[in-house]
Amino acid sequence: MARLTGEQSFLDAVIQELTQSRGLLLGPDHPARAILSDLLRCAWIEVLEAEHRWRTRDYSDLPIDTVVAVAPAPPQPKPGHTVSPSPLTDEGGPLLSEAFEDWRRLGKPAPRTLMEARTAQRLFRELHGDLPIGQIGKPHARAFRDALAKLPKHLSAEQKSKPLPELLASNPPGELRAPQTVNKTLNLLSGVLSRAEKEGHFDDRLWSNPFSVHLDVGDDDEDS
Repeated sequence: MARLTGEQSFLDAVIQELTQSRGLLLGPDHPARAILSDLLRCAWIEVLEAEHRWRTRDYSDLPIDTVVAVAPAPPQPKPGHTVSPSPLTDEGGPLLSEAFEDWRRLGKPAPRTLMEARTAQRLFRELHGDLPIGQIGKPHARAFRDALAKLPKHLSAEQKSKPLPELLASNPPGELRAPQTVNKTLNLLSGVLSRAEKEGHFDDRLWSNPFSVHLDVGDDDEDS
C-alpha cells in the first residue's frame, strides 16, 4: 500500500490523459474524478498483487496454456464418466447481463421490479463494463453506490440517455437521490447475484454478495 500511495501522481496523470482524450475537463474537486481515482486505485492494487504472486512463483491466475509447464496435470476422468465443467469459469462465470437474464427468466419478477433491475444493471455496466459476476467485488459496488449517490433524483430524458460516466461528468444539478433509493438499486443487483449463487455459480469459492454496501438511512431519507 505504501508503494501505491507513492504512485498517486501516476494515477492522477492517467485520469488526466483518459479524460482529456475524451474531451472531458474534470477539476480536482469534481465528483467523477474521485470515482475514477477509486477505480484506477483498485485496478493498480490488483496489478501489484499479481506481480507479487508471479515473483513468488504463484501462477494460478495465468491462462492455462501459460502455466501448463508448472501446473500439475488435471486428473483424467474414468472411462464412461463425463466431467461437468465448473459453473464458475476461470474468467469469472457468466456476465452480469447473462446473470440478469437468468434472474428474469427464473425469478419472474413483477414488471416494475424488472424495469428497475434492468436499469440498475445497465447503469452498473455503463460504469464498470459487463463484468463476469465472479469478478464483481465490493470496490465495484462501492464505486457504483457512490456514483448513484451523486445523481439527482429527477433526470430529464436527455440526461437519462447519457452513459453514467458522461452523466456524472456533466455534474447535473438538482436534489440528490435519497440513500434509501440508492440502497434499493443495490438490492436489485444483490438479488441478481443471489439468484446466480442459487444456480451454483459460486460453488467453487468463498463468496459474499458485494452489493451489501448500503448507505446509512435516516428517517427522512426517502425520495418522494
